[in-house]
Amino acid sequence: MDRTSGVKKRFFSSNYKIMKIIKEFLKWALPESLKVNQKGPTKRLIEQIKELLTIMFHTGTANPRLKMNANERHEELLKKVSEGEISKDDVLKISTIANWITSTSRTFKKTMPLQLLDGVEK
Repeated sequence: MDRTSGVKKRFFSSNYKIMKIIKEFLKWALPESLKVNQKGPTKRLIEQIKELLTIMFHTGTANPRLKMNANERHEELLKKVSEGEISKDDVLKISTIANWITSTSRTFKKTMPLQLLDGVEK
């Protein structure tokens, strides 16, 4: 066996590995395999639920002993479903309620000092 056949064999072997990697990459990059926008339909926060959550939020702000976390608020919304006040389809996931609490709290903390300053100036 001559020296060139060993070099050719290693060359083709490494080329084969490179081609295999490229082929896997191209398969991954195909539009069919992309997982963009494959979430389910989004559920919007209806006005009635927003009002209920806002009331719960301000109740907890006024009296910290009555503060409710996302799980408790979700249970409260489920009670409203059993009473027939709202539809079960309108009830949000606990994680969505937690995100709403965070967002509302952030907004409240920004606007509250401004409202206090306006009250002092008047």
